[in-house]
Amino acid sequence: MHSLVKLLCIVIISVHDQSGNFPDCKSGPLSAQQRVADLVSRMTIDEKFTQIVTTAAAIPIYSPGVSFGGDPPAATSFPMLINLGASFNMRLVYHITSVISTETRAFNNENRAGLNFFTPNVNIFRDPRWGRGQETPGKDPFLTSEYVYALVQGLQRGEDEHYLKITADCKAYNAYDLENWIGTDRFHFDAKISDQDLVKKCIHDAHVASIMCSYNSINSIPSCANQFEIEMLARKELLDNKTIVEKDIDRALEHTFNVLIRLGWFDSPEQQFYRQLTKADVDTPESQKLSLESAQDSIILLKNVNRSLPLHIDQLINKKIALIEPTANATESMQGSYFGKAPFLIDPVTAIKAMTAGKLIDVEFVNGCKIKDPDESGFSAAIELARSADIVILFGGLDQSIEGESVDRTSITVPDILLSLIHQLEKVVRSSIHVVIISGSGLDLTYIRVSP
Repeated sequence: MHSLVKLLCIVIISVHDQSGNFPDCKSGPLSAQQRVADLVSRMTIDEKFTQIVTTAAAIPIYSPGVSFGGDPPAATSFPMLINLGASFNMRLVYHITSVISTETRAFNNENRAGLNFFTPNVNIFRDPRWGRGQETPGKDPFLTSEYVYALVQGLQRGEDEHYLKITADCKAYNAYDLENWIGTDRFHFDAKISDQDLVKKCIHDAHVASIMCSYNSINSIPSCANQFEIEMLARKELLDNKTIVEKDIDRALEHTFNVLIRLGWFDSPEQQFYRQLTKADVDTPESQKLSLESAQDSIILLKNVNRSLPLHIDQLINKKIALIEPTANATESMQGSYFGKAPFLIDPVTAIKAMTAGKLIDVEFVNGCKIKDPDESGFSAAIELARSADIVILFGGLDQSIEGESVDRTSITVPDILLSLIHQLEKVVRSSIHVVIISGSGLDLTYIRVSP
């Protein structure tokens, strides 16, 4: 007992002795910069090293990623970013990302999500063969800049302006639009660009909390070691030293801890609005309605022969509808290259059958072929179904085996197997084929567009 009391006295005296060194808060709350400087100044060099290496223990509130499958089991699922770009509706982008940040906070309050999200992808979709173009809003620089601004605002700002809601991350900074193309991969690609091409909207206008340097080099300098790009353009300051010294480590830590303080990591949860969000704020009816609206706004009608669309239910009574192709029953592939757990997935076949249920409408489905497989053995079943149908809807496109991270295409043409099937179906159908393309990047649809 005597030893325990003595130990407690030592601790109390030690803490009391340091109290005079704490910053003066009487004149009002300290800024994030002041709090960071004080925190880093109290760390030993060994403690500093543990926080800057890649093997540092994860800080739960800051670590990226979401753990699905618990309670709540899923989050609201929204269309891919290429869809949002096609909508040209930045109000949608802002409201969608506001929902995402709200649900992220709710997951974080259950210790099942971090608050640092690796988005937006700020690169321009210059070449439709790039596998990750689906993660961008498209090829237009102005549209991309407006989209980036709306997205960052929706993620980082909210009901409580005192704190960041979550942190966005401009990636991959910069000039990244190649995965693996004819012998050159993203780790060895050297982008030759001018200063005008460098992305600034995300950093200087939207005030994004973090950036991720790209895999490639820029004008022969690796992006992550490009002092002009990272220091002058991103941080507007230069390193004074050519070697790493303790003040360089301090500065690196200050960038990290500054974000943590702005997220509210060091403050009492009771005083923070975002820390009160719960599973009741996840996948709400309003969020589902927003998801549907954004999907509808992103659909592009390329051609409408004789105004045959839209199809009205009453006019389909006693008719037979043929649904053909593998993307007609696509589920996960509809979500693109990156996605979490959706509360539900409704593929086109399921949706059309649900809409026509209880009516005298015959809806039948066959695959016909696979997206990447040259096997034509399913053609006969598709041809017979099309021959007997009043309406034929063919669902084509691409999937992640053809486009995605680390996978570039070498052509923008429609897969040969799909064109072959279309040629065969055209010989037997009673009316024009309705073609629906589901893909994350552009395809040359010239034949489909000019075909009667």
